[in-house]
Amino acid sequence: MAQHMEQFAPATYPDHGIEYILGDSISLREFIAEYWGRKPLFIKGHPDKFAWLFNTDEYLATLRAAAAAADLPADFFVRITYDRGGPDAFNRIFIQPNKVEQFFASGATICVNSLHLMNEKLAWFVHRVRAQLNYPGVVRLNSYWSPPGRGFAGHFDARVATTLQIAGRKRWRFARYVATPWPTDGAAYGDALRKQESARREGNPDPSDEMVVPPWTDFEDVTLEAGDVLILPAGMWHAAVAVDDDESLALNLAFDAARLGDLLMDTLAPVLLRGGAQWRGVRPRPERTAGILPSRPPDADELAAALRELARLLEELAADPTELWRHWIERSSTSSRPLSNSSREPAGPVNSVTAVRISRHLTPLIVAGRRPDGGEMLSIYLPAGNEEVSMLEVEEPDSLAFVRGAAQRDEFRLGHALEWPEMHGVAQSRVLQIAQELVDCGVLEVV
Repeated sequence: MAQHMEQFAPATYPDHGIEYILGDSISLREFIAEYWGRKPLFIKGHPDKFAWLFNTDEYLATLRAAAAAADLPADFFVRITYDRGGPDAFNRIFIQPNKVEQFFASGATICVNSLHLMNEKLAWFVHRVRAQLNYPGVVRLNSYWSPPGRGFAGHFDARVATTLQIAGRKRWRFARYVATPWPTDGAAYGDALRKQESARREGNPDPSDEMVVPPWTDFEDVTLEAGDVLILPAGMWHAAVAVDDDESLALNLAFDAARLGDLLMDTLAPVLLRGGAQWRGVRPRPERTAGILPSRPPDADELAAALRELARLLEELAADPTELWRHWIERSSTSSRPLSNSSREPAGPVNSVTAVRISRHLTPLIVAGRRPDGGEMLSIYLPAGNEEVSMLEVEEPDSLAFVRGAAQRDEFRLGHALEWPEMHGVAQSRVLQIAQELVDCGVLEVV
């Protein structure tokens, strides 16, 4: 897949991630505490805010690369709609990437799922944001290219949607509160409204006790211009339409729900598989009386014993959720980029005047821990490409001190590291040796 991705020189990527998206209007801590999954957030930008990230020419180049590819990632696909931003939707139609410009000319909005899988720069950006947030759910960049007067109709999604307006203007309408918190699937506004009205006419209870379907006239309005950001929680009704006489191009940084149950299964599955034959395979239970299966399993005591063992494991995990946290971090570290060091030249040997920093290309996650003997250690999680993660364990005192010092600083010359309090008494040759090892494995990058 690597040869099919549109390349845009990783060494030139600006140091931008989630805090750049939020800008100076709100802190990351406040965004997570007050808005994530709860409330909409509109951030006014400037026309060139995302010029470094994407534009219409790069969009078309990426789609043409997809059209020429011999095979495409399973999560990459293109759909169109002729919606006009109202309460009711047209059908979504799947098309091939080589038909994008043809259908756009006919008045269709082009919706590309997981565009980042075909663009190295976008894939890097997705990984950087995900690692900065330490987010264990799936993150993708979708794109929406709309002619004037077209967009998509009222609906809600089962994910946090972060819209980055790249070009043109798009008018958004969205509800003042979520219809249902963290839904398991999306819903169409027109269908939900008709079901609600039908139930009321017939005197039946609302078909969904949780879903709130407000009148279309109660929606908020905001028009996004190039550089603006709109973040909507999962389960919030919204619609959008390109305005004026210009086309609109937007990227949607979508955060699928990260479910605790999935992390729990990640943690328990290997333990259960090691725990006994009852977890690795079950026997058929054909016993029946007069052709009818019993309501209670014939070996209920055996199954109950297995479940009590599961309850014991859950109690242990509740007392010390460290292993679950490890799986959380592993998920957050993964990247959909084919190769972690793609398009990057070897750094070569370092010296005392070499300037380095913790890699912004790989964005490693550094985790404090303890060795079995109680000593201190650091685990460094690095994306290895194609959703794989590699881990480096640091235990030697000089290396521990150097990594901790580097993690607290932006960028620095290696000769200056000798002046850090944590590196007191360490020889320069040892500092350079540690730095070289970290550069070679990708934890540090040369500036």
